[in-house]
Amino acid sequence: MLLSFKSSFCVSLCLIVFFSCNQQIETKHINALKFEKVVHAQNFKLIQHHNFIELQIIDPEKGHIERSFALVRKGVALSTDFNMERIEVPVKGLVCLSATHVGMLNKLKAISNIRGISSKKYVSNQQLLQNISLGKVLEFQTIDQLNPELVLTSDARIVLFDGFGIAPSNGEKLKKLGIVCIPNYDWRETDPLGKAEWIKLLGVLVGKECMANNYFTKISKDYSNLKKQALQLKSHQTILSGSLIGDLWYMPAGESFYAHILKDAQLFYQEKDSKGTGSVSFSLEHCLKVHKQANLWVNPGVSSYSELLRLNPKYRLLDAFKHKQMYCYSHNANYFWENSAVEPHHLLSDFIAMNRGEGSTKKLYFYRKLKE
Repeated sequence: MLLSFKSSFCVSLCLIVFFSCNQQIETKHINALKFEKVVHAQNFKLIQHHNFIELQIIDPEKGHIERSFALVRKGVALSTDFNMERIEVPVKGLVCLSATHVGMLNKLKAISNIRGISSKKYVSNQQLLQNISLGKVLEFQTIDQLNPELVLTSDARIVLFDGFGIAPSNGEKLKKLGIVCIPNYDWRETDPLGKAEWIKLLGVLVGKECMANNYFTKISKDYSNLKKQALQLKSHQTILSGSLIGDLWYMPAGESFYAHILKDAQLFYQEKDSKGTGSVSFSLEHCLKVHKQANLWVNPGVSSYSELLRLNPKYRLLDAFKHKQMYCYSHNANYFWENSAVEPHHLLSDFIAMNRGEGSTKKLYFYRKLKE
């Protein structure tokens, strides 16, 4: 009887733990957070200590720790030996200056935590747009244009901004007001899953770590399965990306997450060996010479061929233009920028369909074929 009771008790306990996690009943104790180890992302780390979690932001250029933060629950005292900025979690108010933050917080059902954005003209999320119209969310443009007092009145205590290795000009004033600035380097990740993995950080910040872990586990499996399917492709079409901005053609650098995802879709990208995790630029002459015979052209920045020709008639010299094999997300650009980072599996699926030659017949998730 005793053995039977113990077995039943253990089973019941396991079920309680399992369902509490799946129902997103998050613990309030920082030392019991169920965050998973950061595997794919290179530009941040989460490290468990006795009564807090250490967040390390890694400078992608130099590879060293740029900033360290102690994520603690309210009332927990930290040893003075730890020279880190303190962040009490869960955080109720954030200023999010990158669209990727909006997409990740939407997956965590935490749009209501957003108190500030860069500009509503870049927003797709309907709940966020409504909150902006109601005055619940303010527009702050860039990190250096933040009004510290206005951030304070918005009830935000965290500012997430795209990092460039330089401290914000108003960072010290924000710090004195108890507002912490966290640089974001998801855009410098080399692995599409590494970029998406930043949702784990958002999850810990807003107290939705279990939901973040579950979501990331699912999309990782979906991405891996699609990648395996792509290995069976017999076609390996050549792809060109980007367009002219001024006198230069910008396209993904060979070490970027975007170039990585093209490779996973078994597409051949001529600039795959170029250095950098952001973008690289070339002259129009280089592109007409090196990429003239590319089968596909993505991200020209417009949604129609006529519009593209108005920008530069020389685009018609590219084979992808001649054969009408061009795709873009321009029809819903804000949605793309909010969600593509946290949905790399859908991005990969689109590119696999293009490689198969199904871009014209299969409904794509992010992309659409250019109109006449």
